[in-house]
Amino acid sequence: MKLYQSTFVMIKPDAIDRNLVGRIISRFEDAGLILDSLKISKATIHKLQNNYLPNTNWLENVGNKVLANFSNYSLDVKKYLNTRNPAKIGEMIYKWHLRDLRDKNILAMVVSGPHAIDRVKQLVGVTEPLEASRGTIRGDWCTDSIVYANTQRRSISNLVHRATDFSEAKRQIGVWFN
Repeated sequence: MKLYQSTFVMIKPDAIDRNLVGRIISRFEDAGLILDSLKISKATIHKLQNNYLPNTNWLENVGNKVLANFSNYSLDVKKYLNTRNPAKIGEMIYKWHLRDLRDKNILAMVVSGPHAIDRVKQLVGVTEPLEASRGTIRGDWCTDSIVYANTQRRSISNLVHRATDFSEAKRQIGVWFN
């Protein structure tokens, strides 16, 4: 594993709409990371499908998170999503995500530095904003939740996407910058 890394970060349309771009970029710069490339891009369906490559495990994991969140609020997931099948729920989430980002502007970034992938993960926070720590991008500025978004049959507005590992970062950089 390389200790000096480049990784991919996408500032999503909800952050752009809320004028948070400068503040988010400052978080990365303040942490000593380098912004190697920045590019405002239209999120085409082709690029989104190549950026987000769900597999069976991913779909089931997403579905299971949704089931757990609905259970925590004593809500019947079937009432809202017409199924309790984790893979089908994951597929719905994936489709909503593509639909909700499609044809909107995003800011694609290549961020580099020592341990960049792990540092970006720390700065962004976990996917579920309600569980994201204060001091993270999602913990400080997100107002959405998985349950709230899913009861409205849409993807979660969590401001930022980040690559999870080196191979995903390399692939996603290629999607948006080649």
